[in-house]
Amino acid sequence: MKGDVIFVYRKRLGLKPFTTRKSAHSTKIDELICRACTYKHYGIEVEDGNVIHFICDSIFLTKYGMIKKVTMDEFIKDGKKEVDTTINYKYSRKHIVKRAYSKIDTTFGGYHPFKNNCEHFTAWCANGFKSSNQSDFTKKAYTLIKLPRRATKRVVVSAITLFSILKL
Repeated sequence: MKGDVIFVYRKRLGLKPFTTRKSAHSTKIDELICRACTYKHYGIEVEDGNVIHFICDSIFLTKYGMIKKVTMDEFIKDGKKEVDTTINYKYSRKHIVKRAYSKIDTTFGGYHPFKNNCEHFTAWCANGFKSSNQSDFTKKAYTLIKLPRRATKRVVVSAITLFSILKL
């Protein structure tokens, strides 16, 4: 429906061809991410089967990230369209579409995979707040991965300090 926040669930490609997701700016790392990671790509459904979305063709070339209007087929690529039923809609569908159109061909503050991505854009269109459940989850997971390193570093520094004091 016009004004809905939609997403396509991008499954891991594994050994399938990368051609369906490849762009002019894609790198080998982008291909590796597509082969190994599952994620959702978000957009705003507008009239005539089109979608406005925040797209960045390469994780390393974020300066190319732009808000674009594309056909539904271009948006879906090798996935299946779904409506986000969890998002908090503050604005009417008509106003959501208007907000999405107002940002076409802009960088929307610059693309960043965790701080400003397609999900942040659609949330901003729907309720005025940039938020992303995927990014929040990823940041929490990254923090958990880093915790053991931080704890180990503190233990080692404390042990060295203690050893230095006792040796004196």
